[in-house]
Amino acid sequence: MIAGYQEKVTVVRLTQTYNLLLNATKQMIQDEGLTIDQMGETDSERVTKYYELLPKYLKITDSCVANGANGVPETCLTGYKHFTYRLVNSSGVLGYKRHVLANGAIIGMYNTGGSCQQDMTLQKPGTGEAGSGSFLYGSYQHYCAMIFVDINGKKGPNVSDKDIFIFVLVQDGVVPSGSPKEVIWTEKFAEQCLGEHPAGSTSKCAAWVVYNKNMDYLHCPEKLGWNKASSCKD
Repeated sequence: MIAGYQEKVTVVRLTQTYNLLLNATKQMIQDEGLTIDQMGETDSERVTKYYELLPKYLKITDSCVANGANGVPETCLTGYKHFTYRLVNSSGVLGYKRHVLANGAIIGMYNTGGSCQQDMTLQKPGTGEAGSGSFLYGSYQHYCAMIFVDINGKKGPNVSDKDIFIFVLVQDGVVPSGSPKEVIWTEKFAEQCLGEHPAGSTSKCAAWVVYNKNMDYLHCPEKLGWNKASSCKD
């Protein structure tokens, strides 16, 4: 019963945090008159500009640099002992600050080097194979950056797909990872949330939680899928 209650709380908090980021990003694009891919000449410039603007559109109660990177003492991540190196470790994140939102979630950005070609609805045509330099139609392969979210801050369990999730930044908004539109194994729900690929799970359960309002991948993974059951009860 306790686990079931905690999962319901997680669903609510993740959905709330997603909506906060989605609305903030849409408002930013409207105010700036620029989509994310137009906010700089390079991937790094675009993501940096986005993250610099984000505090104007979100209520933030604290900010810190992971592990005291760049000589700045950490505050909001003090005592953070689990996961997820891209939320805690400064490597690969260009020294971005982590923000604590008013709802208690901690967010951090990771620049993927993506060309920011995709949009939220995947209406742009595209062809090619993964790794070819082109992006696949029906996939968010070329998003701009990943946004790591710990929905309850430093509180436990601090485990991927239990309280730590990933959203991806695209041209015109934010999308939860593991979308049913993903076709590349590194992003697919079945292989990277349910862990069917030998490489195992890498936090691709966010879309399942946001869209299906459950965490049943923890209980009956063999039943679930975007073209299968959407809960253990189905």
